[in-house]
Amino acid sequence: AGSSSGTIFLSHAETGDIIAQSETLEVEELDDIESVIRILYGPYDGGGTTAIAMSGDLIISAGRQGSVQIHRYDKSSKILLSQGSIKALEGVLVTCLELHEDHAWIGTADGRVLALSHSDAMKPLSLQNKPAVEFTAGSSAILSLSLEPSIGYGVFTTAKGSVELFSMENDNRILASWYPPFDRGVSRQSRNTHPLAATIVASKDESKFYMACGASDGSLYLHPLAWTDGDLDILHPLQGEAIECAPRHQGALKCLTSPKPGLLISGGQDGAIRMWDVSEGICQYQFMGYKVWLGSLCTDGIRLVSDGADNTIVVHNFDSQQE
Repeated sequence: AGSSSGTIFLSHAETGDIIAQSETLEVEELDDIESVIRILYGPYDGGGTTAIAMSGDLIISAGRQGSVQIHRYDKSSKILLSQGSIKALEGVLVTCLELHEDHAWIGTADGRVLALSHSDAMKPLSLQNKPAVEFTAGSSAILSLSLEPSIGYGVFTTAKGSVELFSMENDNRILASWYPPFDRGVSRQSRNTHPLAATIVASKDESKFYMACGASDGSLYLHPLAWTDGDLDILHPLQGEAIECAPRHQGALKCLTSPKPGLLISGGQDGAIRMWDVSEGICQYQFMGYKVWLGSLCTDGIRLVSDGADNTIVVHNFDSQQE
């Protein structure tokens, strides 16, 4: 987890014990980031860390000082070892991070999505300056990024209101731009609703896939993908009409994750976590309790981990073997 001071904490998901933490450094925030921060967090900005990702012993994080900080967890000493920052991103506000296999995927406030290698023994991640993949969204900030490596596609959202579907395979290209129908009857303006989270989710039998998008007005939309016999129609990847799920969150919808096919979990600044049936777009049940607002969600299919502005990390364990 990343704190408001920018400190990174590594915790045990079952015991809740803090295993290791990074040093807290005095850093100076970048100039001219207020507008992007306002879109991302609205009136509930806790400061500090803007994104974090972990794979194996590698942890990468981003904050208001720009660039991406790199740490490795040393099990023998139980210490987070700093490996510096990505030099090519110094002075750039990073808004989202994902780690997959050999690459770190990075979304930035200047409208770029990059994939940099973290497995090149000859050139460490901190010195990478030529991305294996790069997308641009003009000057529109990247607000969220999500990968679905099992099918080779990903999505990112932008401050201009779009959800972009892209290929992670050899062609590495944007396949479709979707503008969810926010602000019905309202002239589309930059100050209106923004898509803060998006992901790809499968139907229960995995015969269909959907792009899911959550927004700053609490709404959640699902758009079917043109998926037939295990393949996406890359020429016309969007199929049919978007479905709005009901009811809406009472605050901005900040995060989405899928524990297994057919289910989608959303978290919002209303302090609620909701479980959705993808095929029907219906909320099955919800958890309430965060006193201020909820910031992020992650799941391994058994445990659901959430954090909030009340300095609390909650782990729900749905293992049927647990008493």
